[in-house]
Amino acid sequence: DDLGAGVADGRFADLMQFQLDRVERLYRQGVGLFDHVESDGQPIFGMMTAVYHRLFTRIRSDPAAVLRGRVRLSRVDKLTIAARWMFLPPRKPKLVLRLAANTDANPQDKPYNRIAFLMP
Repeated sequence: DDLGAGVADGRFADLMQFQLDRVERLYRQGVGLFDHVESDGQPIFGMMTAVYHRLFTRIRSDPAAVLRGRVRLSRVDKLTIAARWMFLPPRKPKLVLRLAANTDANPQDKPYNRIAFLMP
C-alpha cells in the first residue's frame, strides 16, 4: 500500500538499491553480448543499451523519481543517441568499475563494485 501511495521510506530505498544493483549486473552481462550480435544489429543494440542506460542513470541519481511519474529522456537526448548510433561506426560500450563506499562484510548483499557505462 505504501508503494502505491508513493511513500519513499527506508523499505523503498532498500528495494530500489537491490533493484539498481541487479540492473547493473544485468547491464554488465548484456554489454558482453555486443560482440555476438551481427554487425547490422549492433547499432540498434547500442542504441537500446544507451537509452536504457541513460534512464537507469537518472533513476540511480534520484530513485524516488519513479514514484513521482515516468522517468523519460528529453527529445535532445533521444536524438543524440540515435545520431551517434546511426552515423558513427558501432563499437562496444565500455565499462568502468568504480568502488562504492560500502563496508558491509557480505558483498552478496550489496556489491562493492558499481558499474558505469560510457556510452559514446
